[in-house]
Parts: sequence; structure tokens; C-alpha cells
Amino acid sequence: MKIERLTTHIAQRTFELLRRGANLIGAIDGSYVGHVTATYPAVTGDGLGRIFAIRRAFAAGAPGATDVPIFDATHPCPCDLRITDVLAYISGGAAGTLTLIKTHLGAPTNVSDAIATAALGVKRTNFTTATVAITTLAKGDLLTAQRSDNGLVGEVIVLCEKVG
Repeated sequence: MKIERLTTHIAQRTFELLRRGANLIGAIDGSYVGHVTATYPAVTGDGLGRIFAIRRAFAAGAPGATDVPIFDATHPCPCDLRITDVLAYISGGAAGTLTLIKTHLGAPTNVSDAIATAALGVKRTNFTTATVAITTLAKGDLLTAQRSDNGLVGEVIVLCEKVG
């Protein structure tokens, strides 16, 4: 239980620092996901690894434009990653949900449970249906934050570690 509280605290603190514009080592804006490369430090045999954040802001979209790409066809996942947490900062727009979806070999899978976005502020996924297989991205996978309504405005932060 203490580890879970510590993880929650670290995730919330990281999120707040990113919101304030901090330039953290290991914090990557979504437009620069190419900085995560095959040479990025991986988890070691003793289970230690660097957690980093991928941040993607999103504005209200055109009708039908609900997907917020994190890793897309132009910039697919550059190496094997495990998603350790997902946070959303909802700053405006319609109530709905935000769900992280990975596409592996053309097949989409929900990585996170739907994050309810009815109230403004910081939200966190519960990962109640996720497994290690689901939260692990392979090199070349795509990752999208899907909004239930294109009017939703905010940011999504994905905490990851490189594996393998």
C-alpha cells in the first residue's frame, strides 16, 4: 500500500511540474516523442528503470476528430515500453471520457479504462482491466488517447518505462 501511495504522489508531482512548464529530465512533450530511442535507458535486471512522461495537449477538434495521437504512423513507438500510469488534465469542453488505445499489428486494444471527464481537473486511470501484456507497447505500435467528444480540452500524460 505504501508503494501505491508513493507512485501516486510521484505521478501527481510530475504532472504538476509539467503543467508549470518544468523541464524535467525524462519529460517528453508529445511532439518530440522521437527523443525516446532504442538507446534510452531500460529497466535493469534488478527491476530498476527510469520512468519518463510523454505529454500531449489537445484542443477542441473538428467534428468527428476525437483521436489525440501520441505515437502515430509517422512517429510510431520507437522501442518496447511499459505504460505505468495515465493522467489527464481536463481544462474545458464537454463531459465524456478519455481512453488510451494501442494498435498492435493493426488490432486496437484499450490500454486504460475510460477516464471520466465530467469535472475539470486532474484525473487518473484505474487500470482495472489492464495486464502487463496490455500495457506494454512493442516497437512500431501506435498509441492514441481517444476522446468520447471532440470538444474536450486538456492534456494527457503517459508515464512509461523502457523495457527490453
